[in-house]
Amino acid sequence: MRLGAIIILGLAVVSASTLLGLDHASAQTRCTDEVEPPTVSVTLYPRNVAFSTAKSRDDLTHRFNESNATKLHPNARALGLTGGTLASETQFKHLVVTRPSGAICGYLRDVSITLGIQTLEVFVARDYAPGSCEYEAVVRHEAEHVDIHYRTLDEYAPRIARELAAGLQRRPWTMNFSVEEVENTFRERTDIERLSSFKRMMRTLDRRHGAIDTPESYRRTRMQCSNW
Repeated sequence: MRLGAIIILGLAVVSASTLLGLDHASAQTRCTDEVEPPTVSVTLYPRNVAFSTAKSRDDLTHRFNESNATKLHPNARALGLTGGTLASETQFKHLVVTRPSGAICGYLRDVSITLGIQTLEVFVARDYAPGSCEYEAVVRHEAEHVDIHYRTLDEYAPRIARELAAGLQRRPWTMNFSVEEVENTFRERTDIERLSSFKRMMRTLDRRHGAIDTPESYRRTRMQCSNW
């Protein structure tokens, strides 16, 4: 028996850019560091949890094994599962100034990131009728995973914003020869600067979820009910 687990099905990344202004007449001869650093904000998708009893223990076990490098023991079955696709949407705002040479100075002004799982799906095996002791035990366990997910994202959102702002402040400008190249450079810098923060958040999520998916935790839950 495996009471429940969290799965992240992937990372969907979307980005968009807004050009705030383009000055073709500037006599500026070089890009400058003497600009205000960009503002950075990280917000989370609203809490959205969907419960389902549409899948059996075998269905949930198959889904877990398909989504995780570590497979369940052949005799084990997933009784519940919580997961979804982690998504990140990024909006950029920037200014560009054309130098006499034709090169473009781009200045990043604002980065807004929306992060999280748009719909966190909680599955309880249909083998257990709603209201039964076993069903309620699985729901309580999966609720712990839901709490861990939202609590950890709440904790890391301001950290990601601070660390990203510090990284982008070191060089909030770029020189290229097209607006598209400016946007691509800012997108790449943002991805690089936030990568370490994202990795730490994912390690924390894995550790916290793993802490409640233990043999001892499952043993205590099994003792609550008799019809597994």
